[in-house]
Amino acid sequence: MAANRILRRSESRGTSRTSLNPVGSNPRLFDCRPPPRWQHEVIKAFFLVAAGLPKEFEADMHGFQIRLTDCLKYRILALAGDLDHFSATQLRERLHSLIAQGEVPLIVDMSGVTFCDSTGLGLAVFATKRALSYGGQVAFVGLAGQVADRFRLTRIDQFVTTYPSLDTAIDALCT
Repeated sequence: MAANRILRRSESRGTSRTSLNPVGSNPRLFDCRPPPRWQHEVIKAFFLVAAGLPKEFEADMHGFQIRLTDCLKYRILALAGDLDHFSATQLRERLHSLIAQGEVPLIVDMSGVTFCDSTGLGLAVFATKRALSYGGQVAFVGLAGQVADRFRLTRIDQFVTTYPSLDTAIDALCT
């Protein structure tokens, strides 16, 4: 049996990998390499969602942190840090993709946001308008301190949906 195997060097994708394959067979059929890391994450997320457990995603962008918890009836996007021009540009892309792909309400938890400038306020308006155009819902929760003052002074809180806590938002949006 061992005599029928050869050591084959794969030149696919510009990398040189060594794998043990039967002679004359498809090189991908008996490949000894483990699947890439992202496939593990996709499989894990599939089973978590199928079991009804939340799926989580975390990212850190220049001190600004994003944590996405994907449940069956809603999504929670928890933000932490300073919401300014640098963090808002990448967050805008994330919000757009979440709103475009989702049939469930998006709840943006801003309880960890310590600073919010006009770019962050514009992002709240952008998310609300985008959700309305896609027929979805987006709500902001946990506004406190300077962030709540900015939302109130600019009267953006009258345009965007806000809730005092995460529990009230989940109850209002998922019933």
